Amino acid sequence: MSVATSSPSTEVRILLDAACERMPTKVRDFVLDNIYFAIISGTDHGQAIPYELIKPGRIWGDPKCVDRAAWWIVLLYEGALVGVPTEEAHSLIAHEVAHAFGGEKMSHADVAELARSWRFTGKAANPERYRD
Repeated sequence: MSVATSSPSTEVRILLDAACERMPTKVRDFVLDNIYFAIISGTDHGQAIPYELIKPGRIWGDPKCVDRAAWWIVLLYEGALVGVPTEEAHSLIAHEVAHAFGGEKMSHADVAELARSWRFTGKAANPERYRD
């Protein structure tokens, strides 16, 4: 499996692929067909952005991002993936994928519950973390 990503880091690519391999088949297919992972420096967490909010061809000039109206851009910070326990990185990836897969109207708690249903157990897959 090889997801679409801006990351030149082999470590990040391995984390993305491994997290997606753990997801149910229909979610993996959704990831491969609809998600582009943009990796930037920093230590924040992540964000899923519907592609229609972004002008085609403006994402770092990557041709994979052009003319893909169904795409979601999943923005992840490298510092939230590298140097943290693998399950935490995988759960963050699953959480952001769940935002795209479940639709942008889902609450963070519902998204975490969806990621948890895919058997991720890190903080980002803990719905109690997002409840008031």
